[in-house]
Amino acid sequence: MKKIFLLCAVAMMATAACNEYLDIVPDQITKVEDLFATKTDALDALAKVYWYLPALDNVNETPYLLGNEYVFARPDVDNNESRLKAQRIMRDLQTSNDPLLGIWESDGAGNGGKRYYVGMRHCDLVLNHVDLVYDMTDVEKREMKAQVKFLKAYYAFMLVKQYGPIVIPQYLETDETDPAKLFPARVTVDESFDYVIALMREAIPDLRVKVPVAEYGQVDQTVAKSILARVLVYRASPFFNGNTDFFSTFKNAEGTPFFPQEYSREKWQDAITALDEAIQLCEANGISLFKYNKPTYYSYDSAFVRYNPAMAQSYYNRRFVVAEPWNTGLIWGRSDFFDYNPASNNVLSNACNIILPDDDEYSGAGMTEAEYAESCDQSLAASYQMLERYYTENGLPIDQDRTYANDDRHAIAYVPKKDDPAYNQKYIGLMQPGDTVIKLLLNREVRFYADLVITGGYSRTHRYRVRTSMFMNEPGGRNNKNPDSYLSSGIGVQKMVHPESSSGHYFTQTRFPYPFIRLADLYLMRAEARNEYLEQPNEQVWEDVNIIRRQYGIRDVQVAWADARCAMTLNKHTTKVGMRDIILQERSIELAFEGIHYWDMVRHNRAITEFSQPIKGWNINGRTPNDFFLLRTIQARRFPRSSYLWPISVGEMNINSNLINNPGWQ
Repeated sequence: MKKIFLLCAVAMMATAACNEYLDIVPDQITKVEDLFATKTDALDALAKVYWYLPALDNVNETPYLLGNEYVFARPDVDNNESRLKAQRIMRDLQTSNDPLLGIWESDGAGNGGKRYYVGMRHCDLVLNHVDLVYDMTDVEKREMKAQVKFLKAYYAFMLVKQYGPIVIPQYLETDETDPAKLFPARVTVDESFDYVIALMREAIPDLRVKVPVAEYGQVDQTVAKSILARVLVYRASPFFNGNTDFFSTFKNAEGTPFFPQEYSREKWQDAITALDEAIQLCEANGISLFKYNKPTYYSYDSAFVRYNPAMAQSYYNRRFVVAEPWNTGLIWGRSDFFDYNPASNNVLSNACNIILPDDDEYSGAGMTEAEYAESCDQSLAASYQMLERYYTENGLPIDQDRTYANDDRHAIAYVPKKDDPAYNQKYIGLMQPGDTVIKLLLNREVRFYADLVITGGYSRTHRYRVRTSMFMNEPGGRNNKNPDSYLSSGIGVQKMVHPESSSGHYFTQTRFPYPFIRLADLYLMRAEARNEYLEQPNEQVWEDVNIIRRQYGIRDVQVAWADARCAMTLNKHTTKVGMRDIILQERSIELAFEGIHYWDMVRHNRAITEFSQPIKGWNINGRTPNDFFLLRTIQARRFPRSSYLWPISVGEMNINSNLINNPGWQ
């Protein structure tokens, strides 16, 4: 069966102002009924509903760039207002005249953002007319309606995440004589969540439990229950639950606070129940934490597998956790691609991919691949902050590990030589033998080496294991042949690049669905919800974190934090506050570069502190370790309190006088 996402290329219906839900039927169609004559028409309409899902793989539109994980710091692009919108938000370049990544606006003023009120109006059209289709069964119609209801609720949730209180889209036909319907006001945050939750729950029973492979990307019960659980976690989180610090004076026209002012612990119990149901359903339908189980590894890793098979397994588990298309750990991903030209350098994975070195070692790829950078831009880097975020080999943060915290982590260090037994025990396949690096790059957990491209390490890409140096004119570094393609921090991201993706005139691109939600996210959300609900963490809380850590050979939480030799804050895992920090850091590592960390910091009221620090990196013009490993600021960042909620545009406020804008954007 043809996947529904392939229908998304069909042209969208014309759109107009969202508050009035103006007609979106093309001019040449005399009646809306004409759009729902056949099943093909209905599938076309459904595809248009899916079109509103965010374009995760477009570097200029993706919300993945929110936060401090990625950095693209090339002046000619940084100063272009139509590029890298999420990064511009993090630089505090948002305005209410022309909001970046706006999803509220109805007239396209969102500067490229999806217009979700128009999308929900489109949902209403499908819901109210799909019964007219003559060649669909009643079961098919109910299932299509359920998908549309869920997507309508999901778009409403996206609005709540970004704007807080929303306008409930409840009027299909607008009564132009009723100002309350023509110009609706925003409801409270609790009412907004109630609307989303009720509509999702209404949709779930009529969805298929699990769609077949040919239809992956469509919503089924595993998707809907997982996203519902996420919604309930957000509702219970401090930003949306008893937020007296930020928004106690943010009130509607009647003087009622938009945000609930009293904390409700029971909201966490609601989240736990939903997470239990979602995890149970996913596991019963073949969704499991991804484990690489192909019969062979890549030939270049034969020694890696021979000398350290457990580490190799852990590494491959991680290296393919996102890049392996539709792997067992993915619950829902973005199936279609914003750009049908896979060579485009605006594709996020292409922007992350390093250029293949012009070296005899890689001559099998041909000179064109080394010299021709299309489909391989080497421009989207990881921040220095990511070097410090991953754990040490002891399963602890670097500032909490006694073997790390008291030493100069930027001091020159050396990878053991090839004939040193320590090399095969710890570094084979991860680091280049005998290379000169710094302490920060040694003795780290396997996700550090699988996710990042570092000096002295390897990048598995272009069908090779590329030895990366990152120095000027070295593999992975800035070079004279492609002077405009460089990683501004001197640190790359390989997690979002499939190892077989290559560049050149005869490029190969292995594209994969970018995750909306993975099973690992559910486990870590359940750990968080249980920790917040209980008086103190217990075995259940720890186990949901440990099940993730064991995928990568990382010590269990109880073991790592009870180790007096290593742990500076001994038994931190036994307190609610301590375990909260551990869970959030675990989430920031496991879900790194997947657009999750930003929202975790927002919903825990930590974004001001986390995102007001400058983005740092190495001196990319350095040619030696002493010149290269010099930490410098490469991009200023500022996250004021007003940035917790997006502005509603001035144009939209002028249309509807009953709207109250978010604090700081009046």
